[in-house]
Amino acid sequence: MSRDENQSRRDDDSEGRSPLAKAMADAGPFLELGWVFVAATGAGVLAGWWLDKKFATTPWLLVAGSLLGIAVGFVNLIQTTMRMDRDKGKGKAP
Repeated sequence: MSRDENQSRRDDDSEGRSPLAKAMADAGPFLELGWVFVAATGAGVLAGWWLDKKFATTPWLLVAGSLLGIAVGFVNLIQTTMRMDRDKGKGKAP
């Protein structure tokens, strides 16, 4: 790659980041969504499991905690997606 091509690539990116760095920054919010969804579900499962052990209600509180964790994960997914869409309309980066 010639020196001029490298310079034009850098000029195209106003923040001075490499294309790989820009791609990783763009993918960040989507990766976060996955981890938050898993964490919410895991927290619900663990809370349900602990409550089942405490109150001897196996498996009902585990099921309820799992469903609650999944619901919280989906609510967060929807809210974050709507916020990203709204920010995109305002010209902000995700």
